[in-house]
Amino acid sequence: AGAATLVAGMRALQPKGPYLLLGVCIGGVFAWEMTRQLEADGDVARLFLVDTRNPRLQVGDHVFHRAVTAAMSRDERRERRQKRRGQRRRQQVEGTARPIHGTDRQGDSRRVLMARSYAPAPIAAPVTLLVNELWHRVSPDLGWSDVIPNRLRVVVLSGGHGPGWNESEVAAALRAWLQEDDPTAVGWPPCQMSNYAARG
Repeated sequence: AGAATLVAGMRALQPKGPYLLLGVCIGGVFAWEMTRQLEADGDVARLFLVDTRNPRLQVGDHVFHRAVTAAMSRDERRERRQKRRGQRRRQQVEGTARPIHGTDRQGDSRRVLMARSYAPAPIAAPVTLLVNELWHRVSPDLGWSDVIPNRLRVVVLSGGHGPGWNESEVAAALRAWLQEDDPTAVGWPPCQMSNYAARG
């Protein structure tokens, strides 16, 4: 139901494709299903995922994250802790820290459960997947090549997940992806990109 609502909102802005969809983290699972629904209706879409694991990846969250931590050097672990602390401090100062308890947390839990129970079906769209270098060490394609073996392009980013992202690298990869779709494009409507990007 979540993906169908997002598709309806997107179609209210742009009734026909082609569509460019962006999914970040767990939001990529919703973007995948949106793409499947658009294709089922005869539309064309392209998909850009950032650190989105296939929910059917044959390893649980705790096992995956332990494997990522084990693949990190001592310096990488220390740097990750420092970045996380710095981000939490900035969020507290800016007043953007997420609440530990409350309805926001409950909504996140429902969304996570929906995404984890999802079994992605193959799609025709080409997919660009950005994977942080730490996750790439453990699972180079985050389980997606099993679903679309010939239409998956993987781009490895330096750093880790979330606060560890190198935002300039993510922006450059996204810009290159948009330029592939329309080499003459100077700018894209920011409200459409930000409001209907499926986010984690």
